[in-house]
Amino acid sequence: MLWPLRARASRPLLLALAHALLAAPIVVPVTASCSAAEPPQSPEMHATTQLAVDRTTFAPGDPVIVHVTIANPGRQPISILRWRTPLDGVTAPLFAVTHDGADVRYVGRMTKRPEPTEADYVTLEPGAKVTADVDLAKLYALEAPGRYTVAYEVTSPQLWLPERHSPPSEGRLTSEPLQIVIEGAAG
Repeated sequence: MLWPLRARASRPLLLALAHALLAAPIVVPVTASCSAAEPPQSPEMHATTQLAVDRTTFAPGDPVIVHVTIANPGRQPISILRWRTPLDGVTAPLFAVTHDGADVRYVGRMTKRPEPTEADYVTLEPGAKVTADVDLAKLYALEAPGRYTVAYEVTSPQLWLPERHSPPSEGRLTSEPLQIVIEGAAG
C-alpha cells in the first residue's frame, strides 16, 4: 500500500524512486523454443540437420557438393522416412534454394511413392549421425551467377515412424542456411 505524501519535501524522494524503477531492467519469463535446426517434436522424434560445403564459390557448370548430416541428439532411437533424406539419392525437393530472394526451380527427379512401411525408415540410435553428399547443380537451376542461400527443409506427416496404432504426426527437418556463390561466366 502506498501512503499519500503530505510534505512537499517528499516529492524529490518520490521522483528519485520513480526514476530508479523506470531505469531498472524488466525481466520477463520466456519459454524455450526450437531453432531452425531443432524442429519442435516430441522427445523421441527429434533430429538435427547440418549442411556443409568444402568451398563456397563455384564456376558455372561445376558440381555443387553439399554434405548433409542428420543426427540424433536424443536419448531414444528415432526412425526417419528414408526418402525424405538424401541417403538413397534425392527424388524430391529436399532443399529450399533462393537466389537474390527468389526461389530457385527444382529440376531433379520426382518419384511418386506408395504409403511407407517400416522398411522405408532408417533408424538412428542415440548420438548417431548419417551423412550423404548431394550435387545441388543436378537438382536445382543454378545457372545465374550470384549468391545463393541453401537450407535443408522437409515437412511430412510421415517423416517419423509413428508408434503402433498412432496416427502420423507432422514432422519437420530443417537446417541453418548456408551461402554459396556461382561466379559469372568467363568473358
